[in-house]
Amino acid sequence: FINQLLEMHDDHSRAVLDLEYAASEMDQAAIFTIHGFCQRMLSEHAFESGANFNDELVSDDSEIVRQALLDYWRVELYEAPADLAYEILSHFSGPDQLFTKVRPYLGLEHVQLEPDLSDFNLLENWQAFSQLQQQLRDDLSKVISSNEEQDDLLQLIQSSSVNKTSYSKKHLPNWYAKLSAFAAGDDPDFKVLGRFAQDELINKSKTDDVPRHAIFEEIAQFCSQKIDFKAVIFCRGLSSIRLNMQRQKEQYQQLSFDDLLAKLAGALQSDNGEALAKVIRSQYPFALIDEFQDTDAQQYAIFSTLYQQTVKSDLDLETNSEQNHELGLLMIGDPKQAIYAFRGADIFTYIAARRQVTKHYTLDTNWRSSAAMVNATNQLFLRSKSAFIYHQDIPFLAMKAAKKQASSLTLAGKSIPAMNFWVVSKALNNDQYLDQFATICASQIENMLRHGTLKEQPVSAQNIAILVRDRKEASVLQVALSARSIDSVFMSNRDNVYSIHLAQALIYLLKAVNDPTNEQALRSAMASDIFRFTASELYNLNQDEIAWERLVEEFLAYRKIWQRSGVLAMLQQLLQKRAIAERWLCDTNGERQLTDYLHLAELLQQASANLESSEALIRFLQERCQQPSAQASEQQLRLDSDRKRVTIITIHKSKGLEYDLVYLPFICRYRSPTQGIYHDENGQPFLELSGDESKEKWQQEQLAEDLRLLYVAITRAAHGCFLGMAQVSLRNKSVWQKTAIGYLLNSADVMTDKEGGQQDELLQVLDALQLSCPDIG
Repeated sequence: FINQLLEMHDDHSRAVLDLEYAASEMDQAAIFTIHGFCQRMLSEHAFESGANFNDELVSDDSEIVRQALLDYWRVELYEAPADLAYEILSHFSGPDQLFTKVRPYLGLEHVQLEPDLSDFNLLENWQAFSQLQQQLRDDLSKVISSNEEQDDLLQLIQSSSVNKTSYSKKHLPNWYAKLSAFAAGDDPDFKVLGRFAQDELINKSKTDDVPRHAIFEEIAQFCSQKIDFKAVIFCRGLSSIRLNMQRQKEQYQQLSFDDLLAKLAGALQSDNGEALAKVIRSQYPFALIDEFQDTDAQQYAIFSTLYQQTVKSDLDLETNSEQNHELGLLMIGDPKQAIYAFRGADIFTYIAARRQVTKHYTLDTNWRSSAAMVNATNQLFLRSKSAFIYHQDIPFLAMKAAKKQASSLTLAGKSIPAMNFWVVSKALNNDQYLDQFATICASQIENMLRHGTLKEQPVSAQNIAILVRDRKEASVLQVALSARSIDSVFMSNRDNVYSIHLAQALIYLLKAVNDPTNEQALRSAMASDIFRFTASELYNLNQDEIAWERLVEEFLAYRKIWQRSGVLAMLQQLLQKRAIAERWLCDTNGERQLTDYLHLAELLQQASANLESSEALIRFLQERCQQPSAQASEQQLRLDSDRKRVTIITIHKSKGLEYDLVYLPFICRYRSPTQGIYHDENGQPFLELSGDESKEKWQQEQLAEDLRLLYVAITRAAHGCFLGMAQVSLRNKSVWQKTAIGYLLNSADVMTDKEGGQQDELLQVLDALQLSCPDIG
């Protein structure tokens, strides 16, 4: 590479000066998040973009979303007739249930709903459906009450060529009874009604001897008019909430982070878009997008519009005669690490961008992990010709190892392989797999801490990370580690500090400090977890009048501090005077409680700046405890301490981090594919709301993401990786082959269930990889 540079330049001295100048000016480069870039461009070029000068950026739009949701719910439910309202409530018991379904898709306006029922006239269709239902009930009652043989529906079906396995003597009378119950006024069971629909009876008949009746035709017509309430309310709700949010933001001149993208993208497509693009290009002729695999279609549309000449010229630097300087767009990312689809990142955006350019540059050397770890990773992922499903766009290329030294990981004086598989030789369901491998993992870590060495130094807790998928996995691991007196910390705890029990205890404390003469408030505070009095201590305090008077005086002093210096100073004074921290830190959970106490104290101090009284602050805390925000990052639990502890972290949060030893005890845990977003051949995302016509596509996309998660997890390890393998079964069928690790180990057979011998097959496959796979169960 250097020789090529030397050949390209005649004046080497000048080239050296140019490089030195570029290096000295590196700090002048502007570094933004994509949202930050959009915000800066909208504010700096407000005239060109048409942005409002007074717009306020809202970091947490939870309140806006909730208000928009409630506005929709009131209109939808309160204006509906009683029977329609009850039907809606049978599918969504309240706005919170709808919120859970709608929230992930509010910012994904480019996702096409399938079917899109946003404009579905619910009232009109419900009235038509109700009329059909009443007519069918009347006609059914007449037919069922008739004694004429030709109108005996049960006999008509039994004497026909209908498949008697489907319409057996065991099931048919029960279905007929439910049909009669529907005629008498019960709610329709569409699964049973469908059995009597004329088209279904035709499909189930072996010959032309088909049971035919006018009522069968009427049932078929009724079933075809069934309203999919979950899909309809979802679509109508999603559309209305988006519209309500937009109106509210415009009214109060507010912008969310997603709005920044939409505003700039819209401005670039407007009549004044070219003028805006020109001024941005003159300001930033070069753009480098790091972690490009985590962008979405809207983000890429912004930069491809700004630097479209560069994109079309295959990332070559091209002279722009109009602006008389060079432009450049470099998209830097690793598609094998695209794991944030749940946050809107779209791997198909990366694929589309990659296809638009022909010059691709790949780093082929791993500078972090040991040679043994790199080689083991290569061996695992090269086992499949399409390790990441979309092999033409996301190929796996074998990496070189920069570190050539031999492995320095030993256990009980013996070198161990970089990648180790633990195998339990019996079938386990998901829960058994979690429980058993949590115990195995804790035992293996205990053994490693006692007898392991790394780089000729004893292995310590700081060297170890356990990667999990969710809180459930982390919880069982912490219990297993605690049983062996191994301290651990869960780095991905996203609980809200207002949702913990201590926040409620602070309400009692603040009420007592605000009015110490209120005996009930003061007793409630003293009985809370903050003071940790025993029952006998509380009883003695209540019986000792002098002690109680001293306590009231003490709390009156706290109130003066609150009024003079703020709630934070008061809570810190109470912490010190009562020696609460010392008592808490005697317990295993003490650091956690102390961290949460100080965190809540800071949040209350910040809130008090905008509140008029101590009573208002108490109401604020009560409201937050009732409705903690899932989006507010400042409300998420802080890390109490990670000193000398084993790190437990989700795979998603571990991306970009490095650990000496990585444990993946639950890598065979099976997750049933959930119906969701899938993409067509053009990369257009769809959200299928009913049916499973695209089941194969969204199953494949989920498997592809699971493979990328596996890659991220394994490549966090610098020296050693340990994986828990078992024949995980679901309803007595082996499903471990359907996981990401199963796909790699059984590439051709991943979707095939095999009867018997699965565990022997697992051991044979691991043996073929020539990796360590002791049978430990």
